[in-house]
Amino acid sequence: YILPISPLEMLADQDCLLTLRFATREKLPWAPRGHEVAWEQFKMPFRNRSRVPATASTGSLNLTEKSRVATVTNPEIGLKLVFDKARGRIKSLTCGGKTLLTSGPEFEILRGWLDNDGIKGKEEQLQADWKPLGRWMNAGFDKLTAQTRSVEIAQNRNGSITIAAVHRHTCRNSDMGFDNRHRYTIFPNGRIAVENRFAIDPSLPDVPRLGMAMVLPADFEKLEWFGPGPHETYCDRKAGAPVDRYTSTVTDQYVPYILPQEHGNKVDLRWLALRDAEGVGLLISGSPLFSGNASHFTPRDLIAAYHTNELEMRPEIHLHVDYMQRGLGTSSCGPDTLKKYLIEPGVYEQTYVLQPFTVGQDPGLLARAR
Repeated sequence: YILPISPLEMLADQDCLLTLRFATREKLPWAPRGHEVAWEQFKMPFRNRSRVPATASTGSLNLTEKSRVATVTNPEIGLKLVFDKARGRIKSLTCGGKTLLTSGPEFEILRGWLDNDGIKGKEEQLQADWKPLGRWMNAGFDKLTAQTRSVEIAQNRNGSITIAAVHRHTCRNSDMGFDNRHRYTIFPNGRIAVENRFAIDPSLPDVPRLGMAMVLPADFEKLEWFGPGPHETYCDRKAGAPVDRYTSTVTDQYVPYILPQEHGNKVDLRWLALRDAEGVGLLISGSPLFSGNASHFTPRDLIAAYHTNELEMRPEIHLHVDYMQRGLGTSSCGPDTLKKYLIEPGVYEQTYVLQPFTVGQDPGLLARAR
């Protein structure tokens, strides 16, 4: 059977996916009529033709520097970015009268320990090199010391401002660790292009996650993303998640595993948006794809709790934008994840864009704008 599908007019960076769903024609002893029994999805080979218009710029950027902070503003759109020069990270981001970030991107390698990483309630698995968790604890991943090596700020000819910071993160009781260079290019329209370079010392074991963590106010509870879903996905557990545009809430990302652990992760994201009840929000778009999640718990909250009743939901939102999170594997009762799903020592690069948006703006269009 040949499906009568004609090529569609595509905009730049759009995806066209054909999803076939198979359902029961009639009521059966084991399922009602219309029950889905299988699906398959194909990316269509349609070419992009027309481009999304560039995002208009209003006003210009101003830069003021003091000994400990640098401030970038554009009064025309109410943009204000405060950068902590001593800690080498964004201290706050405001646009249009709304605070979008209360703490900017900060290097993160931890996740809420999984049963498959190692059972944290078993002391022998916290120290055993035959378990990922044991290797991570022995390497001192549970506590890193951050040192800001340099901060450079420049005003560019095109009206943008660049802030670049270099950090060294050293493992507990060791001189081994990670180098992280992150570079922010702020444009007058509020877009912030972020470039990260991660270097993992060769003597370290593979890491559970590699990315950046940031904090948003409690208002930004509404979650939307374009990628696999609607349930959580990981690099080695995503075949059952069709790509689509999904909506949810940050609260609903929590999965009440009996032993608190990582939850709500999403892989192969084209973009992810968080917005408040009015429709104002923050968009993160990857180049080309990224992983991430939003939660009312930090990885350290999940690591510290041994029962669900020990968790206390934080009002603020903790957003992770990751290069990758390690695969899940099955090593609580079987083999570990495959080598291709590990984050092994080496150099990794990640780019993404932070974009404030206001009421009525479509994050899907903004993600493709230039």
